[in-house]
Order: sequence, then structure tokens, then C-alpha cells
Amino acid sequence: MRSLHTQVAFLTFAWVSFTVPGYAIAFFTPTIINELGFSVANSQLLSVSPYAAGCVCVILVGILSDRRQLRGPYVISGAVIGIVGCITLHTQTSPGAALVGLVLAAAGIFPCTPVIFAWTSSNAGGDFKRGVAIAMVSGFANLGG
Repeated sequence: MRSLHTQVAFLTFAWVSFTVPGYAIAFFTPTIINELGFSVANSQLLSVSPYAAGCVCVILVGILSDRRQLRGPYVISGAVIGIVGCITLHTQTSPGAALVGLVLAAAGIFPCTPVIFAWTSSNAGGDFKRGVAIAMVSGFANLGG
């Protein structure tokens, strides 16, 4: 049986791994889209699509992970989708393909944060341990910002 310390360390590392690209997408989406060759106004308008995809995926993954009581497979699949999106964004020269990569990155990265938060709270037994585990994971993971 794994200790609570090991679980907290793993979940902290996992959450930091998702907060760094999550904050990058959140802060720099209009700039990324502008660098693809779109105007400033169109960059602001096109920045809605990654957030819309991320919102839909957060809701779907939240419902599915709660119904199945599974967290790990959803975090792993989100990581894979996010990596594919980041690679697509970085390697494509076509603005449309790069925008699809940004949408994929957001759709893969954004749902993982609430799933990791739920995973943390469901793995710690007792109110005190659960509170400390959530505080530690959330506190250290915010260093990723």
C-alpha cells in the first residue's frame, strides 16, 4: 500500500506538469494566434475556440471520471492529447493546423487539473489528512504558474 506522502508527491508533480502548459495557454493564447499571422482583432476572436474546447472537455471528463470512479486513465489520455496538440502547434507552418494544435492542447490539458484535484481528495482518508493533502498539492502546484 502506498503511503499518503508518496501519493501527495506524485499528484503534486502531476498537477505542476499540467499547470505550466495550462498557464501558458491561458496567458498567451491571443499572442500565439497573432504570431500565426492573424490580425489582433481576429486573434482575440479565435482565442475563444481553445477555451470552448477545453470547457466542453472539462465537463465531459468530469462526468465520465466520476461515473467510472477512475482518475488515472483520464489524466494519461489528457496528457497524450495535450502533447500531441503542443507538437502540432509547434511543428505546423499552416495557421489552421497550428490553431487545431492549440485547441487539442487546451482540450487535453484543461480537464486534467480538476481530475487531479478530485483524485487528491478521494485518496486521502479523514478530514484532516484530506485537507492537508489538498492544501499541499494545490499550494505546490501553483508554483507552476
